[in-house]
Amino acid sequence: MFFFLSKTIGLLLNPMVWIVLSFILGWFFNKYRKNLFRFGIFATVVFSNPFLSNKVFSYMEAEPTQFDGKVSVGIVLTGMMHSSNDTPEQMQLHEGADRITEAIRLYKRGKIGKIIISGGSGKLANQEFTESKELGVWLDHLGIPERDIVLETKSRNTRENAEFTSELEVIRKLTSPPLLITSAFHMRRSVGCFKKAGVEVIPFPVDFRSSEKTDYTYFVPSASAIMGWEVLFREMFGLMVYKVVGYI
Repeated sequence: MFFFLSKTIGLLLNPMVWIVLSFILGWFFNKYRKNLFRFGIFATVVFSNPFLSNKVFSYMEAEPTQFDGKVSVGIVLTGMMHSSNDTPEQMQLHEGADRITEAIRLYKRGKIGKIIISGGSGKLANQEFTESKELGVWLDHLGIPERDIVLETKSRNTRENAEFTSELEVIRKLTSPPLLITSAFHMRRSVGCFKKAGVEVIPFPVDFRSSEKTDYTYFVPSASAIMGWEVLFREMFGLMVYKVVGYI
């Protein structure tokens, strides 16, 4: 039930839905038309502003980590692939691709000994698509030995990422903390979940969405800024709910 509610409520955390809905309702309800149209215009101006979304991302994101050590295991949280079957021979990665590409880089440099990919199907539809399995095949194609790839295929959200990964034999045998690799905006909730599951981790945030350097383009309305707010609201909502129910 929690999984279903988190996915369905998450659909309402999209500013574009609010904007479109306000204009549609304003068209049909003459009594509230002026206020609904005002809200739609206000929301469009605010949420399409890259400067504002950049500021909030900078607050949500973990600080960059310069990792110079070496660990036995790096844990990669999924959430970087499109689940389309249109091009089965190609990897369709989106903004979170840094999660796996940075893991590969660290592995190739000898910074991590094994790569754990944690994540099954986090979608209500297309349950047969398992992201960790797809990424595991990709790593194999890149020449990473099968012995150094560990797949956790059951988890559907961050809490389950932590719980099911903590049950893996390779984690139970560790004598030092593993590296946790996920998006910077997602790191706070992820670390909390792993700590709750009894696994101390070394955070290695990637996929940074904010920038300290801004120019005039940050004040030009952008559709990508609206998409960024959807990511932010989902993570804020996730943090709040996880704290309330005791997952972190």
